[in-house]
Amino acid sequence: MHRARAMELLLEHGLQALQPEEALAVSQTIEFVKAHSDCLLRTCLEGHLTGSAWILSPDRRQVLLTHHRKLDKWLQLGGHADGDGDLLAVQTTGAYNHAMASNYNRFPRPAVVFVADGQAELVWRRETLEDIVRCDLIPERFKA
Repeated sequence: MHRARAMELLLEHGLQALQPEEALAVSQTIEFVKAHSDCLLRTCLEGHLTGSAWILSPDRRQVLLTHHRKLDKWLQLGGHADGDGDLLAVQTTGAYNHAMASNYNRFPRPAVVFVADGQAELVWRRETLEDIVRCDLIPERFKA
């Protein structure tokens, strides 16, 4: 397991102008990584680092969260690092990745972006409501 890349990301982020609460969180996370050689593994009993993302509404007034059953907390979506110290490249896992995405409750699937060698390419555009309902049919007898 290589936590050096995770530490680089944390130190780099800590150099930015941060709000006091975020600066404290970054400092505490750096200390956590220093103290736990297994900080990228789920087996670390005190906790572990994950790759995550904030998904905001266009007006930035709402955020998409998921309920973590074991922790009984609402958290941003993310994936387990499983030893990968480059948290920016951690794939989301389970029901949150593209292959497991669905239109449950008519939510559109998110865009997919591939990142390699510092280049980002959109490979799947975000679905629109029109995409979701394009196959819907309303029988004549139900039309007003």
